[in-house]
Amino acid sequence: MGAGTTPLYTLGPAYIDENVHPKSTPVYLAVFYAMSMLGPGLGFISGASLLNIYIDVTQPEGSNLTPEDPRWIGAWWLGYLAGGTILLPISGLLIGFPRELPGAKSIREQALKEGHVPKKDEKIQGKLKDILPATLQLIKAPVLFFNTLAITTSSLFGAGIASFLAKILQLKFGLSPITAGIVIGVVLVPGTVGGVVLGGILVRRFDLKRSLKMAARFCVIAQIFTIAGCSAWFIPGCGTPDLAGVLTPYNGSSLGETGVKVPCNLNCSCSLASINPVCGEDKLAYFSPCHAGCKNMLNEKTFTNCSCIYPQGNSSEGSAVKGYCGKRSGCKTYIAFIILLVVVLFSVFITAIANKTVVLRCIPYNQRAYALGFQFIIQRSLGFLPGPILFGAIFDGTCLLWGESCGKRGNCQFYEMNMLTDRLGYTGLGFTGISLFSTSCRSGSARPPSKKKSNDTYNNFPRMAKLMMIMKMS
Repeated sequence: MGAGTTPLYTLGPAYIDENVHPKSTPVYLAVFYAMSMLGPGLGFISGASLLNIYIDVTQPEGSNLTPEDPRWIGAWWLGYLAGGTILLPISGLLIGFPRELPGAKSIREQALKEGHVPKKDEKIQGKLKDILPATLQLIKAPVLFFNTLAITTSSLFGAGIASFLAKILQLKFGLSPITAGIVIGVVLVPGTVGGVVLGGILVRRFDLKRSLKMAARFCVIAQIFTIAGCSAWFIPGCGTPDLAGVLTPYNGSSLGETGVKVPCNLNCSCSLASINPVCGEDKLAYFSPCHAGCKNMLNEKTFTNCSCIYPQGNSSEGSAVKGYCGKRSGCKTYIAFIILLVVVLFSVFITAIANKTVVLRCIPYNQRAYALGFQFIIQRSLGFLPGPILFGAIFDGTCLLWGESCGKRGNCQFYEMNMLTDRLGYTGLGFTGISLFSTSCRSGSARPPSKKKSNDTYNNFPRMAKLMMIMKMS
């Protein structure tokens, strides 16, 4: 996927900029990026419906799992199969595009003549030996440096959160995997597509000769709203259930001494591979019916003769029902979380076209594609790749109970959600703060293309040479 998509996001914007008028470039780029953002949104929505299908399409004989069951695994692979089939004919259409569109050469020459775009660097001819000097030139460009730093730090946080956003909605707000997928898809469409389109329209209204400076300032303003949106992570979610052996001790035992393995279930050989919570009549949640010491199953949702559950009322033996105990308070706050998330996405993606405009207008005309590719490599290597790893470590650091499979540690089954969301919030504020600092420095470094003409001999003289010429003429 990396080798296939990288040329699209590096050569694609440069190809568009070369073949349309500079005034129209922001709109074309907005359409281009809006479609690329619409895809993931539709993917989440359609992918959520595919999760209703069992991973092997048909369940094994004797199995009667439902999508609400924690042990359910949906057919995630069907999305890749369908997406790959659609991409094949589209790739064939891309091959048919010419080197340049009709009339593009005259538009390009006129834009260079009027100073709407930077001039070419005649020293760089696009040969293999030019890679090192071209790279050094890009590194020394302060506008490109701060632009790359800003989008890389934003990508580091965005890629990390995107990998675990569905999990956060499930853990913090009690949403099912299917509902979480649909919610993310609904959020992505207005937040990303709306931001990109509006950003393209606004950038198009910028004065061409000042577009670099105006685009840089525009990004600073939008970044301030992004920082304000980070308050979404501090919105309280559902109340944390009292899980016996983790947050609350079993009846007759002290917390932390034996965890979920206590004398009342020690001889049951209970599995820790995957949580299957039940609510005992003592109003405590248990990791599974086995960990509650239940020996009989009345039906699919009710378990009886539970040795770890203290009987209530007139009953002689403890019982439990499937799921956590009662409705956890605060679950509806996910609506406020989603609204702030839309604000964050809108603020981030409204600068997408402005960021590309900064790169396209601060680099010599014949180095734009290489600059976009260079920036894309840095963004992916230092942003998208380590982001999920970093946030995975944050999740693991707040795990209270690890699963076990075949004697080895498995996935985390229970998190300390307050600590987790606090760490996510402070991490988000830190990264967006660095991005705002970089964006501000980029705005201060942004300079419009020089208005001097290369054939203006007099204006290219040093100041002392001009003075000597004036004295000689007098």
